[in-house]
Amino acid sequence: MPYTSATTGQPTAVLQIRPRNTHDHMRMMQRLGIADEEEVVYLCCSQLYHPPVLLMTATEVQMGSQVVIMNAWR
Repeated sequence: MPYTSATTGQPTAVLQIRPRNTHDHMRMMQRLGIADEEEVVYLCCSQLYHPPVLLMTATEVQMGSQVVIMNAWR
């Protein structure tokens, strides 16, 4: 479980609620109205070996979005 001290200086546990898979993530995006666009271009500007980035990118691909992946980070 991750911890943060934020501005208090006191360690506090952080409960993260994450979707289990891309289908759960897609349903969550649809409930929030994020997936309602007809044409979506998703810019992936982080490394795909990070699980949240990979999940978001895979979800966008499953929803039929165009995905642009940056080839360098400087």
